[in-house]
Amino acid sequence: MQLEVVRLGTLLDGAPFYANSIVLRKHAPHRHHDYVEVMAITAGEGEHAIISGGRVVERSPMTPGQLYLFRPRDVHSFEATTESGLGLINVAMPVSVWQRFASLTGLDPSWSHSSRPPMVTFEPGSPLVMGPLESAVERFHSGQASMLDLLRFWGDIIPLLLPAPQQDQPGFGAPAWLLDGVDAMLEEENLREGVPRLLQLAHVSPAHLSRVTRQYFGMTPTDLVANLRIRHATMLLSTSLDSVSRIAERCGFSSPSYFSNCFRQATLMSPREYRSRLLGGYFGTPRQPPPELTGGR
Repeated sequence: MQLEVVRLGTLLDGAPFYANSIVLRKHAPHRHHDYVEVMAITAGEGEHAIISGGRVVERSPMTPGQLYLFRPRDVHSFEATTESGLGLINVAMPVSVWQRFASLTGLDPSWSHSSRPPMVTFEPGSPLVMGPLESAVERFHSGQASMLDLLRFWGDIIPLLLPAPQQDQPGFGAPAWLLDGVDAMLEEENLREGVPRLLQLAHVSPAHLSRVTRQYFGMTPTDLVANLRIRHATMLLSTSLDSVSRIAERCGFSSPSYFSNCFRQATLMSPREYRSRLLGGYFGTPRQPPPELTGGR
């Protein structure tokens, strides 16, 4: 089975996102190289095939009123099953921008490692869904799309597409100074400096940081930073072509071997195995998802 790798960069033309309304006949097996896509089925009928290990592992109908989130790891194909084709609206954005948004807003991390693309249903034609989608298409084709437009789109669509943080999610209800510190640790320069940097950002004593981190995340500050590093590493393995050694350095691990040991302990596979399975999607799925880290406010 031949796999098409779709890249977003050539479609943006300077805009922060891409949006279009089309009628699709067939889309060959493909994955998204560098972007995340929100897609709504608006007309017609079709079939969605999920591919793993070079073969179709699941087929499901596509009908009006379905709203999807497709990730770089997803390998799939679409085909219309009616003569009129499959009508859809899609809004795509660079994965790096989406990742930052997801981290800052405390989205349920299952969006990134669930075995199937997130999907919800809505009443076909609902203005709550169609309004933001059509507005995004209009702004993109006007040549004046801005990051503010993308933020508005997220604000309207994401609460419908992805669940709010649950009270048992790690970090739920934590004080703002700790959540802000964890958010800041997502920046690589902070992540590389580790716990001392988290302590600086929190502006509290080591004992207080340890106590509150244990209370809301169920782990020590050292373990929290280690988990943040692993999560950032999984993102880099999925979305960059950097070597394992370079990713270890970017995330703040003291050596590639130490990084590999920590990564294997967290995911039950080496970084190279994770990349081939998760990024390609062609080689199966991970035995265990990355650990959940940050929660909601």
